[in-house]
Amino acid sequence: MGRVRFHVAGESHSSGLMAVAYGLPAGIPIDRSEIARWMAARRSAAGRGVRQELEADHFEFLSGVRDNVTNGGPLAIFLPNKDRSGGSVTSNGKPVSLEFPRPGHADYSGSIKWGVTDATVVAEQASARITAAYVAMGAVFARFLRELGVDSFAHVSRLGPVRPRRRRWMGQPRMKQWRLLSEASRFASLRPADEEAMARAIGEAKEIGDTLGGEVEVVFSPVPVGLGSIQPMDERLDARFAGALMGIPGVRAVVLGDGLDGAFLPGSSFHDQFVGDGTSARRSNHAGGLEGGLTNGQPVVIRTVVKPIPTLGAPLSSQSLKDGRPGKAERVRADVTAVPALAWIVRSLAAWVMTDAIMQRYGGDRLEEIESRLR
Repeated sequence: MGRVRFHVAGESHSSGLMAVAYGLPAGIPIDRSEIARWMAARRSAAGRGVRQELEADHFEFLSGVRDNVTNGGPLAIFLPNKDRSGGSVTSNGKPVSLEFPRPGHADYSGSIKWGVTDATVVAEQASARITAAYVAMGAVFARFLRELGVDSFAHVSRLGPVRPRRRRWMGQPRMKQWRLLSEASRFASLRPADEEAMARAIGEAKEIGDTLGGEVEVVFSPVPVGLGSIQPMDERLDARFAGALMGIPGVRAVVLGDGLDGAFLPGSSFHDQFVGDGTSARRSNHAGGLEGGLTNGQPVVIRTVVKPIPTLGAPLSSQSLKDGRPGKAERVRADVTAVPALAWIVRSLAAWVMTDAIMQRYGGDRLEEIESRLR
């Protein structure tokens, strides 16, 4: 277990969500407007549904903050839900009994696990609504990293059939420029031309009652050499990133750098050779800034793949949890795609892992102590 622990609780249509972080140092500036901006960006990202229009994502700090800086105690953020109905509804606002589980959702397995014939209790726990709490705390983690000089951004690297041109993140990328571009886009895109293609893909999927998956890439730079561990296996930083990001609802794969290419290229082409100038500079960054579970000084680059949303406008075939008779999966209000919103969610949890790695390496109870040790 790392030094910075992070937990969330709450359900989709309950009284609210709670995010708690333990182990953060005192002295991190808390900018409420920045947190609100992160949450609004997640909520209003392209492809979202009616539910997002209902939630304002208000939040309050219950502990851990004094005079707009962290005080070293547990940091607790509460997000009240506006919709406290206790369950899902149709697009017309009528309550839904989830007798027919949605393929791709936790409805069926959870119902068998807890012995229920209405999957509402399962859907409430498995809902991606919980990611609002991830993002609220993620803004704090990202601010801590930025105070130490480590910048980050995330962008959509694939949405359905749309595949933006791959960029090579190595050396010292212009992080602020890319961060501002991605944050200004409802599609978390780096090119306006890609936004147009993404908007068309979302519109076409919505028209036929379908949903879209995709991929998000997150980048951190500059990153100190040696964060993470070689052993034990669960302390390897690549394992920590993979574990956290696979915990996001709908995520099916996490790729470090160009890791998939390692199956098809010889070592002479894949591994990142040194420039040979006495620094950590490399000729490429296929490893995504991580070797042997440790950061190597190059930008940390992680790609996260998410499946299409399992709640379709044109429901798939299912069967009753009561008597097994065939039917169609329940149709409830949902998004066409969560990929642009995922950029904020992935960045939030990756920032938590990076924060924990820095705290493990450099330690300290106050931000100024950590800054001094990092320098």
